[in-house]
Amino acid sequence: MSNEKEQTTSIAIFGHARPIHLKRLLTSLESNPGLSRFPVRIYLDGKKSEKYAVENALCTQIAEDFVSRHQNTKIHKHEINLGLSRSIKYGVDDIFKASNQVIVLEDDLILSNYFIDFCIQGLNRFRNISKVASIHGYLPRLDTKFFEPQFFRGADCWGWATWKDRWESIEWDANKLISDITQSELEHIFDLGGKFPYFRMLQEQAEGKIDSWAIRWHASMFLQSRLTLYPNRSLVGNTGFDNSGTHGKKSNSYETQICYEKIPIPNQIKIEESESFRNENK
Repeated sequence: MSNEKEQTTSIAIFGHARPIHLKRLLTSLESNPGLSRFPVRIYLDGKKSEKYAVENALCTQIAEDFVSRHQNTKIHKHEINLGLSRSIKYGVDDIFKASNQVIVLEDDLILSNYFIDFCIQGLNRFRNISKVASIHGYLPRLDTKFFEPQFFRGADCWGWATWKDRWESIEWDANKLISDITQSELEHIFDLGGKFPYFRMLQEQAEGKIDSWAIRWHASMFLQSRLTLYPNRSLVGNTGFDNSGTHGKKSNSYETQICYEKIPIPNQIKIEESESFRNENK
């Protein structure tokens, strides 16, 4: 495999029935210098019912308008509603037929103009270091001020980037993930010392109560002891907790201030989980 092919990066965008959110995301994406260097694929899920027909049509119109300004962009419209997990899995798998690196965005995100820069820094820097699972753009509000990007065990889902081999190592069977975590007695660590119910989310996935690709992505990378790199200031905002989506209730808990400055990855960064960052997170 050539080095040039290893560095082929595409951007995958996922949307469904939220035209206002999709437009905000695409507008913020356009603020990133060098966007034209990357193929963009917009995956629009099929409508759940006729109730969503107008919103889906508007999403198509917004995506087509974006394509008219960016020649290296294509739209993939699903005729049926796949739901979030199947839609994400289909799209990322599709991207990796031609690319070895991907940046993944959902329609409820707003990006800093330095988001792509941070992702590309990380993708190129850690491509051959299998201990690194992904690069992440969102950072929650934290009490401690970190001056450099930090590593955290597992993976995340709000504006992120990864490599083909990491994605292909996901265990999609939630019951298998539960068994592996239980046998290793990692439930408490997985739940951040009881701060966040990741393990319960896995159980709900196994029971069919939720449909989450993200919890399986995180659990898989956690069990493999892989790390995700986070910026020290958030390069992504999430606007999805406004009752507009299927999977998020109204909340302001995840509001964060977006950084509009370049965040360099230090040359001497330690590729290990930051204990202080883990204690602050969630």
